Amino acid sequence: MKYIITLTGSSQSGKTTIINKFENSRHEGFVPIMADKVTTRFLRKEEEKNEKNDVRHVDRIPEDYDLVYQQYGHRVGVCIADLIKHTEEGKTPIIVINDVMAVDKLKKECSRRVGDDLQVISIYVFSKIPRLSDFESVSKKRGNVSPEETKQRFEKANAQRRIFIENIHLFSFVILNVRKYTKRELTSEKTLIDRQIGQIISNVILKNKKVSRAQTYPKIFILYGNAASGKDELIRATNDLGKLYAKVIPKFTSRQQEVDDGNEMICQYIVSEEKSAKYVYMAQDLLKQALKDISKITELSSSNGSKKGQQNYFHKLKSELDKKIIDWREVFPWASTVEESKTSGNYISNPEYEEYIKQKTLMPDRYIVYEKNGNSYSIDIEMIRSSLEKNLSPVVVASDSGTIKRLEEFFGEDSLVLIYNHSQISKNEYLTKSKDATARKKAKEFEKELEFYSDNITSFNHVFIYAEDEIGRQKDGRQEDLIDQIFRLFRAYDQGWVK
Repeated sequence: MKYIITLTGSSQSGKTTIINKFENSRHEGFVPIMADKVTTRFLRKEEEKNEKNDVRHVDRIPEDYDLVYQQYGHRVGVCIADLIKHTEEGKTPIIVINDVMAVDKLKKECSRRVGDDLQVISIYVFSKIPRLSDFESVSKKRGNVSPEETKQRFEKANAQRRIFIENIHLFSFVILNVRKYTKRELTSEKTLIDRQIGQIISNVILKNKKVSRAQTYPKIFILYGNAASGKDELIRATNDLGKLYAKVIPKFTSRQQEVDDGNEMICQYIVSEEKSAKYVYMAQDLLKQALKDISKITELSSSNGSKKGQQNYFHKLKSELDKKIIDWREVFPWASTVEESKTSGNYISNPEYEEYIKQKTLMPDRYIVYEKNGNSYSIDIEMIRSSLEKNLSPVVVASDSGTIKRLEEFFGEDSLVLIYNHSQISKNEYLTKSKDATARKKAKEFEKELEFYSDNITSFNHVFIYAEDEIGRQKDGRQEDLIDQIFRLFRAYDQGWVK
């Protein structure tokens, strides 16, 4: 099997670092080489000094450079025949292509000219949400970059995430360059980037594997990620909007009900309807009081003439108002344990869970059971089979690697679509703002999911990028972008676009 590696990602995502990491992994069976590109733009200072630079300036794109796209107002050309020649010489060409249509065309042309014996490993590189100040700083270091091009690069980086969402099915792998490293750490071979690259080389290239899998529909979509990765948002959206594509498979759990739980969680203990109504009224009363306090601030501030006095007054009243912000832990019993709430009757036993216990006793092989954070979770295999029979793709949230292996044993590797959910929300942000009663327990394993992804990147079919970096910020469309990713993927599999 022969391979071509393409890298796609915004400026500052770490493509150069990843190229160096690939080149440092050279050994028998894997001989990486930077493929040649031409461009109509003039080279930057750093490119002129770099002996390993893969781009050269031309006034016009040569005729044999048949893969041509435009970037920042300039043409970029790649010779597909040269790429194929490299592979015939036992080399693996690596090329940066920041145009998804060009990546798609390269895949189709390689398949048409050579067949399945030549595989294009298309990699999307993600680092972080772009910021204009970062781009200005980098442009200054690079030299020969105009303010107009800097702005274009920033806007292009913002657009790149959107392009990724709209073409999520096109990429073989997503390399997550999401941790900060010192220069010394970065030159080592122990970063998460090294682990991800190492898995691609050892599990695909050295084993002569295809990067595509046999396609059948419907598929079993498995969502894997930490507690702040947006899995709940995806589940709610699928339940509400995806009824014609998919069916969310609920989990049975021994834990108590939490504030964000929907019908995807069948908890052993739930809040009684009577108590729930009572707490809703309490929430409404707290909200009314907060609105009155806001009105009071407005009225009294207008009668205060001194600017300094007015600022002090605002500060004092704001401090008082902050204390009255509704905390769901005050309104609902989510923060208390079941044991603490038994006397007050906040929690009652869930009849659905009791029925599950009866069925599990009669048919234990029907369920996949696992433990996490001191609670048991269970997935009903028959629910998955029933969904497949109705031509609806089951959607399962898997919180541990053992569950993924069991699902693979039951249904086969080609039936699963394993998705890693990546979020920029930090551990501290999650601990500070999460309403989850078990937040501290979950925070202890906050980094484990990223570690598991890095060591098993070739097992994952896709990555969803949740670009929120603060809990509760929903007005800038990033949550909608996350939801868009799963529906783009549903459609891609439904239409047979995924190869």
